[in-house]
Amino acid sequence: MGFFILLGIVVVGFAVWQIVDPRGLWRATESWKFRDPDANEPSDVAYGMARIGGVVGIIAVVVCGWLIYDTSRSDDRNADRSPRPTYSSPPFTYPTSNRVDLGAGTMVGYRYPSELTLEFVVLEADSPWQTSCATGVGVYEHTNAVVVSVSRSFTDFRGESGSSVDEAEQCSDEAPRALTRKLDRPVGNRPILTAAPLVDPVSVGLRFGPRIRPTPLVEVPTPGVVQTQHPVRIDPSWKSVPLLAAE
Repeated sequence: MGFFILLGIVVVGFAVWQIVDPRGLWRATESWKFRDPDANEPSDVAYGMARIGGVVGIIAVVVCGWLIYDTSRSDDRNADRSPRPTYSSPPFTYPTSNRVDLGAGTMVGYRYPSELTLEFVVLEADSPWQTSCATGVGVYEHTNAVVVSVSRSFTDFRGESGSSVDEAEQCSDEAPRALTRKLDRPVGNRPILTAAPLVDPVSVGLRFGPRIRPTPLVEVPTPGVVQTQHPVRIDPSWKSVPLLAAE
């Protein structure tokens, strides 16, 4: 590549000389061939043609230089696209997790902060990072009752599946936790029932609520179509969820 650049500089230099001073170029390169250079000097037409040849020469050098440069760039791009061996560490694989349902969770009670939200207090375990003891709360609204289900599950992220007794023991260190759920319609006079085991709020440091339900806050329901609710057949085993005092 360097040779072509040097050659182009030399050719362009002579072409510029031929355009600017064609007589000087002839005397420097051709006059030595004749005994009487003045008698054999080219005509003005010949010098004019020499100037045109110099312009054509410069254009040719520029075009050839661009073609050579573009060809070298294409070769470099093709070389970059050629497959090369890659060296990488093996991909990290997350350990498999085993999820086991532990049955119904334990409910403490509920608070009534507004017409369209309910805050349920359930017991949930604080587990080490390798495991997770999750408590889920589902709310099912009917025209004659609000039914609440509480479920517990154990997930071992270490990929080691132990016995159900060990899993239950790891989820036994429970503390109260509040979970808020939104309602489609105000509670009104509907009872809040559950089949989950109930625990005495006093035993976990909470108090029962007042006998008279506190005045709810005014909330505007979310615009949209509310699914039609139907009555539910109340099971005698369902228990009324106690109302807790507001903190």
